[in-house]
Amino acid sequence: MMATTQDRVRAAEVAITNAYDADILAALTQLGYAGSKIDEGKVILNEVQELVNRQIVEYGEQYDATGNMKSAWQVADVAYLRALKIARIALRDDTSAAAALLLNGRRLRTLTGWLRQSRAFYKNLLGNPDWSAAMQVYGYTTEKLQAEQSLADAVDAKNLQQLKEMGEAQNATEKRDARMEDLDSWMFDFRQIAVIALEGNPQWLEKLGIKA
Repeated sequence: MMATTQDRVRAAEVAITNAYDADILAALTQLGYAGSKIDEGKVILNEVQELVNRQIVEYGEQYDATGNMKSAWQVADVAYLRALKIARIALRDDTSAAAALLLNGRRLRTLTGWLRQSRAFYKNLLGNPDWSAAMQVYGYTTEKLQAEQSLADAVDAKNLQQLKEMGEAQNATEKRDARMEDLDSWMFDFRQIAVIALEGNPQWLEKLGIKA
């Protein structure tokens, strides 16, 4: 089973931190791993840790954006379905309205489909004075329809924000993974050298988190 990013970062942190131990560093220096060489690994480690934290933040923002979009969609959908039912009654004999407002058929449950149906409904309904007047009989004033249209528009806006956050989260992951490969490569060489340099001192290897 492959170690997680968290496990690999922690292992590198233990090894690099304890490599500065005077006795261990003296042995490593004999094989070319002086303090400056360990510093190189420390720099990569610090960068990886920063990228790990950035990735966590970005995914947190993505999850928030997704939650906000879903909440907005739920509120807007309740309003839309209620208005749709009223429109089917108010405009039941108007075939033009049925076509323009997409009154018939099933409601699409994908976000793209929902946006297409709901926005066509409100835009075309508000754009036709006769249809709007028919809705007012049932308490659906122009202001009420406009307010509900804004709810649908808000879903679209929050979806765009969600997509933006998803892109940033994916970008953060790619950057983290690329730098993690650099750290893995540095640690691979370090472990090989440490095993040779600290041969006969298993307790030092253990301090670095390396099995003798």
